[in-house]
Amino acid sequence: MWMVNMLVPIRESGALLPQAILSNTLAKVERRHRYWLAGVAIQMVSAIVIFIFAPFMNAAIAGYFVLCSLLLMSISRALVSLTSKDILGAHVDKGKRGKLTGLASSVSGGVSIILAVTAMFVEFEDTRSRLIMIGVASASTLMLAMLTTRAIKTHVNTKKESAYFNDASQSQDSAGDKNTIANVLRMLPKQVKRFVLARSLLVHSALVAPFFILSTGGNSIDSLFGFIVAQASASLISSFLWGKLADKNSVLTMQLGASICIMAILINLGIPLLIPDISQLIIAIGSFFILSIGHAAIRQGRKIYSVDIYSAHDRTEFVGQTNSFIGVVLLLLGGFYAALSALPSTILMSMMATALVIGIAVCFTLKKVN
Repeated sequence: MWMVNMLVPIRESGALLPQAILSNTLAKVERRHRYWLAGVAIQMVSAIVIFIFAPFMNAAIAGYFVLCSLLLMSISRALVSLTSKDILGAHVDKGKRGKLTGLASSVSGGVSIILAVTAMFVEFEDTRSRLIMIGVASASTLMLAMLTTRAIKTHVNTKKESAYFNDASQSQDSAGDKNTIANVLRMLPKQVKRFVLARSLLVHSALVAPFFILSTGGNSIDSLFGFIVAQASASLISSFLWGKLADKNSVLTMQLGASICIMAILINLGIPLLIPDISQLIIAIGSFFILSIGHAAIRQGRKIYSVDIYSAHDRTEFVGQTNSFIGVVLLLLGGFYAALSALPSTILMSMMATALVIGIAVCFTLKKVN
């Protein structure tokens, strides 16, 4: 059970914590697109390895194997997260970024649906053959992505000084520690600090997801594919629309997403009490679909807000430092909920829903930047 509570924190914080170090390194690199391609490649290979090997291991060994692979995948996501914002900010004007990221997420959802449905309904000799097919398809997708994105070149002016860091360093005795997370948080404008607080609360939309899967027992591969299809369908249907809304009002997008996530939690917890004979699998997958729609909105709103709120040169450094802070928050929350794993999942999910409510309230204090 404790491993389940750590899956999301390791996946998310592993992608966020290294960004403080990586952002300082990338600040001296002009050609950011190369690091983006490297991060995509490592991330996909890690996912393929999990699909092919984990199902055939002893449960305990498989758990540790998945956690280690997730850690490697997460570190590569840190590269992708930082460099993708540079690429987006350099090539796409403000007001159009949400549409592009939303379209990309919708297309990704469509591809995921095709793979998952194929794996569910096409007959294979055994489970290994089915998973190998997914691995081969994923590798082919990786190669296609690498070929189609080679033409994207992003050059960032690394000679320009960061206005925030430069001003702050004048009041410090030593410039060597000016880029620590604590100092960066002190330097941030009030609206950015509020954004960091809101993000710290809204991450519960991701932390609560494993509990939806656990509510079915999680023993059937077919049920797992059902959750994959639900998440992919939610992305396909909603991401582009959320992207368009985020271009106009990214704060409202996050608030609507959090509200939908709360509704999904209430459905997952409440419907079985009202209708005891209903299939728990149907409720779990249906509510997970709603949760995924809400989570997609939070992600789109958060991405566009973080790109729009920073200038070109400051973006990499500040995004890296603040993301590392969010990574620390995720680890602390993961440890907190892991320590409470003996409690019923209904209590834990209710606590996460409460955190989302507070996150919505904090979003009201954010200034519109679109």
